[in-house]
Amino acid sequence: MYSENKQLILTKGDSMFRMIFTVILFTLAPAILADSHWSKWSDKTLCRLANGTGTKEYRQAALGRGLTCVETTEKIKVTTVALDHEGRFFSDQPDVNDDFQIHFNYLVTKDGDDRKWDINGKLEKLMSNLNEEMYAATKANRFSNGEGKRYKFDFRTDGKLDITFIRMDKYTRELSIDSPNNDISKYLFQIGMNDPKKIYFNFADFNHESGGVAGPGVGNIFLRHHKMTRKGFIIISTLHELHHTQGGAYACVPETKNGHLANRFNGSQHQLKGGLKLNHLIYKHKIKGCPQLADSVYLTPTSDKTYDPYKLNCLFELGKYTHQKMTTPIKNQRKKGYYNWRERFGSNCQWRDQSRDDDGYFMMGSNNNILK
Repeated sequence: MYSENKQLILTKGDSMFRMIFTVILFTLAPAILADSHWSKWSDKTLCRLANGTGTKEYRQAALGRGLTCVETTEKIKVTTVALDHEGRFFSDQPDVNDDFQIHFNYLVTKDGDDRKWDINGKLEKLMSNLNEEMYAATKANRFSNGEGKRYKFDFRTDGKLDITFIRMDKYTRELSIDSPNNDISKYLFQIGMNDPKKIYFNFADFNHESGGVAGPGVGNIFLRHHKMTRKGFIIISTLHELHHTQGGAYACVPETKNGHLANRFNGSQHQLKGGLKLNHLIYKHKIKGCPQLADSVYLTPTSDKTYDPYKLNCLFELGKYTHQKMTTPIKNQRKKGYYNWRERFGSNCQWRDQSRDDDGYFMMGSNNNILK
């Protein structure tokens, strides 16, 4: 009888211990499971845990994977969550100042191969070298009076370049064949990367025939394009696309056509023609009512007569830029009542809601028709 009671007591104690251990395990699981464990879970399982438990770590993991099952209206801000303790960040980190900045993303599709360019030092080194090339090109420009300028990059408080890892909500096969940049812009806007004082420049680790696409708000380099393996080509291409994020080349600049330098500059090794040099026409000029790259708010030292490409190319707030080739396209668009992206004065705004072009000109998330 005693032995039976003892066994019963031990059995009950063992059951109680197991129950307590199980509760503790499930409570602490999100905090102790690394992303390497989450990566083995199906999207369905991660979505169920994220929405069913409401636990922040599960929700952050789902957002980091690019799953749309998690509501983003709460604007969950991830500041320190890393993958396998490698220092990877899933969101734009706190800014060191309130100035205009260019923020970089390393972006892969839902099924894309992650080569870890955001944490292996490659992108940081490339962008450091790029800014030195920009400094040398601006300083050498014959109208710069020897003053060099660099782009304003987004840095973390620890002094490192702020690079966000983004896994999109689409598989590679689901991307637009003609314009995957449209898919990227929509997704960035959806997850809250839409600060009008920032350019979101993405190094997308998949292929597209164009190699790169950009405009005010968003820029893209497609790392799997065959030319990206050539020495120095990523820097040349990024400088080219960064110029488009600044709104250029503007139609009012002589010797330009469709946002690029005219054909007579082929082989000249200028930016916007496959090179590093900055043609004086697009960097500094004396054309009244026409923007020049040297005055962009995204360059430092900052000009005393800056222009903001978001206000010009996205909102059509031209201000002092009254050149006929700047104003005429807008007048024509307003007269017609709909937007035609081919009739433009500079590069196209990447925050435009293209699905509504037949009805006017709308920014993503807005019902304000800018053509009225």
